Amino acid sequence: MTAALPFYLWGPPAPTSKPSLLLVHGLGPQSIWQWRNQISFFARDFDVYVPDLLFFGDSFTKSTDRSEIFQATCLAKLLQKLGIIPWYSIVGMNYGGFVAYHMAVMWPERVEKVVFASCAVNMSQRDTSELMERAKVEKIEDLLMPVNATQLRKLPAFIHSRPSGCPTCRIFCSRVLLRNCTQNPGKKSSNS
Repeated sequence: MTAALPFYLWGPPAPTSKPSLLLVHGLGPQSIWQWRNQISFFARDFDVYVPDLLFFGDSFTKSTDRSEIFQATCLAKLLQKLGIIPWYSIVGMNYGGFVAYHMAVMWPERVEKVVFASCAVNMSQRDTSELMERAKVEKIEDLLMPVNATQLRKLPAFIHSRPSGCPTCRIFCSRVLLRNCTQNPGKKSSNS
């Protein structure tokens, strides 16, 4: 990770002759945790790249932009700097599906195939506005990318059809997600 490439990235040291596959994580902890079971399967046939999106895990920037378009633009720049061209395929889970969607729309000549898992890229602006109103937030990023414990506690009610009261879920949210949201607080805060 460098100032020019503020991403933590798991992947091969250099591109090979195999096609490239980008696995973009959803909401939650580090990408390697979400994709750990799929990496070895895909690595047989692909050069697999698994970045932590900005503001997640060990990836950060001083920018206050938290939009999916910003994430997509930064990922495309990262792949270009790494020499992963002329094309690649993307699998995006949850929030990562939105990022993958924007990459495919903005660079159709680079994205060969795209898979969306557990995301609603077909949500209308009206759907988003209604969700923001229910969550009492001004920007969707304030709900989907919490930067403090208060915002984090609000999130499960909006990402699960029936928020679980199970102890495991509460422990996961309170320990893992909160730790992820509070790592590098000065670097992730929208006020930095």
